[in-house]
Amino acid sequence: ALADGLVVGLFIVYLDAYHDLSASEGLILLAAYLSRVLAAPLALVLIRRWERRRFWVATALANAALYSCLFFLPQGPQAFVWLVGFAIAAGVLDCILGILSLMLLGDVIDDDARRTQRDKAASYKAAVNLADKTLRAVGLSGGLVVAGTAGLVVGGVNTPEALLALLFLLAAAPAFLNLVAAWGMSELRFGSVTPQPKPLPVRLV
Repeated sequence: ALADGLVVGLFIVYLDAYHDLSASEGLILLAAYLSRVLAAPLALVLIRRWERRRFWVATALANAALYSCLFFLPQGPQAFVWLVGFAIAAGVLDCILGILSLMLLGDVIDDDARRTQRDKAASYKAAVNLADKTLRAVGLSGGLVVAGTAGLVVGGVNTPEALLALLFLLAAAPAFLNLVAAWGMSELRFGSVTPQPKPLPVRLV
């Protein structure tokens, strides 16, 4: 969620300040959103074939590698085709991660229900939504604040240092956060404990 907040807050700024592609922003974003829609059926097919947690880790690692590729794109309008490809790949991975996150949350809720014999699905969902929205807001606003502090100017002339800071915020930070998330998911364990049945009450006659 923190990585997504950074991307949402900085991607359009990156297209304008780093590549001078403000006129093509709509096409690039459209490619990202259409790929999300088209990837949903494929994502469901793949999810049924893979173990969910491992598939989530693999997708997060792929997401980290994808954002690292931004370091190698040529600066300027000539990067348009590469950015369309990046947007399509990012949309597909985002779609898969979104579906997997909901399914994994359901697994955790089911596991907790088996352990505790209590239904806390609403509490889990509320807690996850709160954390998700909070981290997205921190990523979005924090990324813009850091970029502005580094001297980035939207619609003006930027120094190489300011553009480099923007690139690190959009490429290195989300890649690192995806690696951390992949490690965290790889360490997560659930569904391994079977609760013992409660003994039946005994009445003495």
